[in-house]
Amino acid sequence: MATKGIVKRLSTEIIKSPHDKCLYRGLMLENGLKVVLISDKETDMSAAALDVNVGHMSDPDELPGLAHFCEHMLFLGTKKYPLENDYSKFLSEHGGSSNAYTTSENTCFYFDVAPDSLFPALDRFAQFFLEPLFNESATEREANAVNSEHQKNIPDDTWRVMEVQKLLAKEGHPFRKFGTGNIDTLLNIPRKKGIDTRKALLDFHDKWYSANIMTLAVFGKEDLDELESEVLKHFSKIVNKNVEKPSWPEHPYGPNEVGKILEIVPLRWDNIILRILAKEVKDERTPMIEQYHGTEYFVSNIPKSFLEELHNFVTLNNKLSLPSPNEFIPTNFELAERQVPVKYEPELIEDSAMYRIWFMQDNTYKLPKADVRFEIIIPCVEVTPLAAMLSGLFTWLFRDAMTELTYDADLAGLSYNLSFTWYGLSLDVSGFNHRLVTLLDTLLNRMRGFKPDPERFVVVRELFVRQLENFKMNQPHSHATYYLDYILLERGWSVAEKLACVNEVTLEAMNNFLKNLFDGIFVEALLFGNLDRQNADEILQCVKKHFKDSKPLLTSQLARKRLVKLEEGSSMLFYHDHEVHPSSCTMAYYQTFTENIHNNVVIELFHQIIHEPVFDQLRTKEQLGYIVWAQVKTSCGVKGLSVTVQSEFKPEFLNSRIEAFLLQAKTTLEQMSDQDFQFHVEALATRRLERPKTMRSFASKMWSEIYQRYYFFNRDEREVAHLRTLRKKDILQFYDTHLNVNSEKRRKLSVFIVSAPLANKRTKRDTSAVSIDSAVSRNLEEPLDQAGFAAAPKEPPATIVTDVHEFKASKALYPRPKPYIAIPLYGGISKL
Repeated sequence: MATKGIVKRLSTEIIKSPHDKCLYRGLMLENGLKVVLISDKETDMSAAALDVNVGHMSDPDELPGLAHFCEHMLFLGTKKYPLENDYSKFLSEHGGSSNAYTTSENTCFYFDVAPDSLFPALDRFAQFFLEPLFNESATEREANAVNSEHQKNIPDDTWRVMEVQKLLAKEGHPFRKFGTGNIDTLLNIPRKKGIDTRKALLDFHDKWYSANIMTLAVFGKEDLDELESEVLKHFSKIVNKNVEKPSWPEHPYGPNEVGKILEIVPLRWDNIILRILAKEVKDERTPMIEQYHGTEYFVSNIPKSFLEELHNFVTLNNKLSLPSPNEFIPTNFELAERQVPVKYEPELIEDSAMYRIWFMQDNTYKLPKADVRFEIIIPCVEVTPLAAMLSGLFTWLFRDAMTELTYDADLAGLSYNLSFTWYGLSLDVSGFNHRLVTLLDTLLNRMRGFKPDPERFVVVRELFVRQLENFKMNQPHSHATYYLDYILLERGWSVAEKLACVNEVTLEAMNNFLKNLFDGIFVEALLFGNLDRQNADEILQCVKKHFKDSKPLLTSQLARKRLVKLEEGSSMLFYHDHEVHPSSCTMAYYQTFTENIHNNVVIELFHQIIHEPVFDQLRTKEQLGYIVWAQVKTSCGVKGLSVTVQSEFKPEFLNSRIEAFLLQAKTTLEQMSDQDFQFHVEALATRRLERPKTMRSFASKMWSEIYQRYYFFNRDEREVAHLRTLRKKDILQFYDTHLNVNSEKRRKLSVFIVSAPLANKRTKRDTSAVSIDSAVSRNLEEPLDQAGFAAAPKEPPATIVTDVHEFKASKALYPRPKPYIAIPLYGGISKL
């Protein structure tokens, strides 16, 4: 290693877990950069992260949000790699991804990538901190992206409360600063004051992006010497400007803010700022308004009489005592005897009319832990909207009632979750395997005889109903996803339908519902971890003990949901008005085909090819909004491609830009070199073959195959093998059949979520077939095709969906998906 004069200090004495096989080395470079290197020769992904110890509390007073804006701008080109999307394109083509975030005192950038591409990725990454461009045109455009991010946050109570909380700090304290920034703070107001935002960005980067307040972590398959050599090659060039790390010794809340001097900060009830969040506040004063989110609020001193009253209640509680013995604390940490031969996927150990049980011993992570998952199919849980409400509320009540008991389990490294699904209940238990059956037995015992406490029923019911009522506050893109699923699923109840029966959700109704809840069931389970067959049988017998009085279900009661089949050549459109959000959203969904190995990898490879360009074109270049993505949607065995844009612009305009992008994508595919095509093939292969990093994530992967009834446990290996046989013509054929606007086989459903401002202005909508590319206009500016961007193709007229139930009733359904292995769809004797 030729490190003399570059490495100032080296450390190899790094404390790590005895189970950690990675090798570590710490460095302090001559320029002050702190580095930690991690080598893992078996890794299937490499990564790096760099933190700069500066955040929005260091923003210039005249440019709120500048640190965050600087973070955004570093992704948009450097002197060595001037193309705006070079970094993201390189990572995408090599199985990687990237992101960054800005906090009050830190800005952190990070990426992951296929191991063989780590070094060229590090070269591109290092340029962020050496020679970023901050192009004038990109500065103007990216300010819009920051503004869209801020618009997304405006209706969110977490952001609103946080900004008001900051305003309660001392005048002049940097804790009060608005960290996100928006178009006014970053462009409009500075421009009026004669401030050059681009110059301010350059000055901010030049001042604060100094090696002595940076920390770098690099993780790769190379040995430590190779990693060190590559880091020194690129990151030793970062200039040390000897900047002093920002610090603010003065507390943001002084005597006038909290009512007393805080020489030592005790945790006391009388040393607080109390926040009350409510729809209405009885106060005759005119409310103050927070500048950036428009939050109305009042500030009052807590009355002394109230504090004195609280003080009088502060007495010793004679019920306090040492905790009882914890029955969940494990004492046996031995690994189970290994199975011979070793099994690499779950095996079926029972398949009967009432139980289908899968078992797999862990041979990878080798920890004294287990993860067991159960789906208890109960047909009555969704038979009516009221049943769906009672089922969901039951899981809330049960978790609430188990809080005290499961606190002990949590302390002992055991956890559980009970949730309501489309088909029944899902129960997961995980942690140290020695006492796992003890917790499972306790949970099932309480579940079978559960009766809600009347007082807790009132409280939990209110929280449950409020959560449903608050659905209307969710982000527009969340609404788009919800309505797409609601329209296409064969059966299911909307939030509105559930809330319509809220008055029927009573304690009496709940008790009656629970009486017969488990009369007829079917249980499917995965038992995974540090277990042998004897342990698995013990778990199974525990379950059977608690369901000994239950009866098996009829085959018809086990049927899974199916998906509505859109007609070939059809274009459907669903509108929904958002009540509060200032942004609209368009989700364009293209239904393609049923699942099989070939279809799966074709649509995934197409997505791999377009997911970075769609972000670059629609978000970075056209600045439509902060939220832009494409994704493969799989539901009930049916594949589809969706493109989502959330924006201040009209949904019709967003739809036209999505179509314009897809038209460009065809040209991109046709002109793509064979080498670039193979880059994408291998990038997807890398992602698919990436091993789960934890027992929990591996169990989730296997459980997904079981829950969906595919049982395709070696899916990744089989599909990647087929992926590597694909040629560009396969992807072009997919495009021409399913995405080409002129294809007679294209099936499209668009979901338009209309922003509250637009919904309030709009007149009654015509419900006949409409041209969804005829209203190509933005709220604020001229259409983008006049600004040099590609024009959208003309789409066929779309039919508006006005009655979802009528729409479903008029359509055919796809068949239910079949397993990939020779096993009956439901309980019975399998052929394995």
